[in-house]
Amino acid sequence: MLAGMKPVWLFRVFDAFNVRGNGWVLLPGVRRDAELRVGDAVELRGGKGPTRTATVKGIGAFAPTGGGDDMPLLVEIDPTERPLIIGAEVWRVTPR
Repeated sequence: MLAGMKPVWLFRVFDAFNVRGNGWVLLPGVRRDAELRVGDAVELRGGKGPTRTATVKGIGAFAPTGGGDDMPLLVEIDPTERPLIIGAEVWRVTPR
């Protein structure tokens, strides 16, 4: 976490999948009104692994049928042999 900044909770990871060479897609994702941008730093905390830092590479911009305001989040996670991220909480750690 960056010094002097208060982290902001975004969501808990329900599902995740790797897009080879592009990063991890985390679901359910962030709310449309979340203050998050490509390049921001996030931390994945809890779940079945240690806290890991990630960089936002993309934010979904589609409106799913049937409603819902969550948009999938594409992140590049610091390398690890076993990325156990299901159940982890995603926190924004880039200051605003």
